[in-house]
Amino acid sequence: MEIKITEVGPRDGLQNEKSPVSTEVKAEFIQRLVRAGLKNIETTSFVKKDSIPQLADATELSAFLDLNGSVSFSALTPNLKGYEAAKSAGYKEVAVFTAASESFTKKTSIGQFLNL
Repeated sequence: MEIKITEVGPRDGLQNEKSPVSTEVKAEFIQRLVRAGLKNIETTSFVKKDSIPQLADATELSAFLDLNGSVSFSALTPNLKGYEAAKSAGYKEVAVFTAASESFTKKTSIGQFLNL
């Protein structure tokens, strides 16, 4: 059995930052993770630019990465449009999120909070 651990800090850790983080700083953060020996890094997400402003530079960030090297860089793609953008940017691996049932998806979606 093979276990794969993926570092998601560049995406998940930075997406909620209140102050903008430059593309160059993100790229340096990722390179430090590479130098530390990490082999699987989820770098960003290809979402609508206005939905998560910290990830609006997903395409630009990919230009700083060696997407054909020994480190596996991935991007979160919540839909087909995101997948196509990640593929166009050169990603060979993407992460997707899904749920086991429609009822679980409805219970955990933002839609449940719209009337609050």
